[in-house]
Amino acid sequence: MGQNNQTGTQEVLDQVVLNSSLNTVFINMIIDTDSIINDKKTPSQDPNNPTWIEHNYAYMVATRSQTVVGSGTGDLEIKAQVGEPIHWSAVSESNNFDNSVILYKIKYLNGDHVFDDDYVRNIIDTKMSAMPTPKTFVPATYTNQSFWSTEARIDNPGHEAYSCYFGLYKRDGDGNQSLYGYFAWDPSITVKN
Repeated sequence: MGQNNQTGTQEVLDQVVLNSSLNTVFINMIIDTDSIINDKKTPSQDPNNPTWIEHNYAYMVATRSQTVVGSGTGDLEIKAQVGEPIHWSAVSESNNFDNSVILYKIKYLNGDHVFDDDYVRNIIDTKMSAMPTPKTFVPATYTNQSFWSTEARIDNPGHEAYSCYFGLYKRDGDGNQSLYGYFAWDPSITVKN
């Protein structure tokens, strides 16, 4: 039994050495908030029981070097290694200016269990983010800015359907955004080594 354990340990060490330079996979979801507001007149106000939307209301984009197929759709196939972190973020079609979305939950639905269940919600404050200079846009000015994402680790290659829960915030006539409703959609992802 000790021999098998040593062999198993060596295989794990070999895997770690081979994959020692892990990459972060970034997936950005773009949500068509105008269409959702137009089509979904009585959305859920309960974050635990969101209104489900169809695939035509949202799509995903990932880095080209990590995308196999599906960029710009609800079903993405990426290249990644076990152990690599994956970050999801979401914006409205107006980049959260007119209406905003906040991704607050990702949940396994079916298929291979590609991601671990320890999802982490990150809010990162950067000290020096490039922003356009008023009137000329360039050269850039630099300012503090917050970014947020949901993160998990890739546990296995395979195909998984999962659900993404988000709050949609609508800009009203007074210029302020307020909650319109909670929604969910069911994209899928295929991870290949």
